[in-house]
Amino acid sequence: MRCIDLWLAVSGALVLFGCAVGQVDGPGGRAPTCTDGSVLDGDSCIAAGDADGGDETLGDGDPAETGLPFVHTVPDTGQTQCAEKIDDTWSIDAACAAAYAVGSAARAFGQDAHYAATPVAALFDGPRAGGDWPADFISRDLLTGLEWTSCPLGLGGSDCSSGTAAARVFSDALSDCAALDTLNAGAGFAGRTGWRLPRIEELQRLTDYGAAGATIEATAFPGTPAAVFSSASTYVSVPTQHWVVDFASGRIQNGGKAGAFLVRCVRGSFTPLATTAALEGGYVVDHALGLRWQRCPAGLSGPACNIGEASSLTWPQALAYCEGLSTGTISWRLPNVHELVQITDYAAADPAIDTALFPRLAPYLYQWTSTNALATPAQSWAVNTANGELWQLDKDVAGAYAVCVSSLRFQ
Repeated sequence: MRCIDLWLAVSGALVLFGCAVGQVDGPGGRAPTCTDGSVLDGDSCIAAGDADGGDETLGDGDPAETGLPFVHTVPDTGQTQCAEKIDDTWSIDAACAAAYAVGSAARAFGQDAHYAATPVAALFDGPRAGGDWPADFISRDLLTGLEWTSCPLGLGGSDCSSGTAAARVFSDALSDCAALDTLNAGAGFAGRTGWRLPRIEELQRLTDYGAAGATIEATAFPGTPAAVFSSASTYVSVPTQHWVVDFASGRIQNGGKAGAFLVRCVRGSFTPLATTAALEGGYVVDHALGLRWQRCPAGLSGPACNIGEASSLTWPQALAYCEGLSTGTISWRLPNVHELVQITDYAAADPAIDTALFPRLAPYLYQWTSTNALATPAQSWAVNTANGELWQLDKDVAGAYAVCVSSLRFQ
């Protein structure tokens, strides 16, 4: 079988991934495909009929299982639409075809859609049946190796159309995910064990901010209700609450642990950017994820970000600030929603961010993202760095701040 080496650009350099038999890959890190009649089973292309869904082929993020490392990068948001202001009213430009310019208050350049597949396109595989357990469907994040139940608990089938989605209080959500390990005579759901309720950083990665209806990748996760899903992350400031994702909008918020929310389970390991970044040359840099951050919000400077005064900006002003920032050869932009969420530390509170890396973000609460709120075009997404909440803010109100990011980069 023929094998074409799989390359991904990481930290400005090309890194060779060991290539499995029959595996090929296109430019830009597209999902792998197989040749000569072989089939994709996890990261490997094997002879048709050999895919058994066993733990040796689909993973827990452990490169030792497959010989292929996972790229723990931040996925693109999926947003391809822009927003423009016509006669004082914001509307969605579905094709992003208008004439956008840096500094324009009506057609601001630097929006999420202007940076397609940045840092890298989201890559999912599934749903597919778990080998000897054809009623168990799983989907996989090919960037991290995390495996997910294709359907929320209570739903089943390849299109998740059978059954009724089951809402669970926090304690039951934890135990119900763990109980998947006991299915199939102890082999576990789809022949895998290690199932758990996802952390908020993991659950939020599934959001697709370009989607209509439920804001989730619809092919890998069909039939997902536009509803609120639980995470395993406790809201540290109020331990009786936990973090949830509203897939009707893409919002991250807190919900009471006694409240009942929908559940999707995951297995595997994933290290968020917030735990892997370090200071380098005056910036916050994560070579593994391919991102470089300004430490200070707009208006502040110095090693401790205590020189100057932080600038409260409108959304077009925030886009223009980052696009116009000049630091040698580095090209800066306003981060998209997935990127900004990934530097949030949901294990901390007030601030929900590493102050050794970002010493002066939290006092200024909301930080703008470049991602439009498609359902409410006059708003854009912003992250509250004091508590980690993700919310929509009015674009024309100078109610948030700007911290800029640069790709190292993925191309």
